Amino acid sequence: LMQVAGLPEPEYSIKGMFTVSLKRPLKHSEKTVEETVEEIILNLILENPKVTAIEMAKVTGLSRRWVEYHLGKLKQKGKISRIGSTKAGNWIIQKPKGK
Repeated sequence: LMQVAGLPEPEYSIKGMFTVSLKRPLKHSEKTVEETVEEIILNLILENPKVTAIEMAKVTGLSRRWVEYHLGKLKQKGKISRIGSTKAGNWIIQKPKGK
């Protein structure tokens, strides 16, 4: 998620206590959290059109319900659609209009 958001990798230290340092960019990131999550979901669908919401939840760190919320938003925007049943179907990424 850090890489997708354009942020530096976390730094780990085990001196005394296990510590994780997260760095933020000097300038404000142009992407919103929603755009970042949607980009991750679209990449997961590109890699595996049969990916499930549960698998997406594991990768994004979100709950299944939040993944389903973002999937609904992507459907509303016309970026994705679902073909087939919930268990046997697959995701389709829609091509932008005019291309």
